[in-house]
Amino acid sequence: MACRCVIEADETRFPVSCKGQRKGMPRLSKKRSGKTKDGAGAEKTTVVVAVQRGTQIEFDQVLVQGTAVALTEALRPLLGADAVLSTDGNASYWTVAKE
Repeated sequence: MACRCVIEADETRFPVSCKGQRKGMPRLSKKRSGKTKDGAGAEKTTVVVAVQRGTQIEFDQVLVQGTAVALTEALRPLLGADAVLSTDGNASYWTVAKE
């Protein structure tokens, strides 16, 4: 019986920080705080983290977009034909698992 590797993956979103940047800003500068709102938005970046269970193999990558296509491309090198993908309920992982 072949041993399957279990890959646990999850993503999180962080606000983009332009602190200290004076030129080439992607948006107008904020004055005195200006808190970003929770949830999706153009001023957030996605980070995906994956770990192979039972080993010390880990993977992390900052994604330009948090789409299913970007997740698939990022996780493709980790997932073999016998891999089991363990994630949360994000629908983007369904596309990753099908590919």
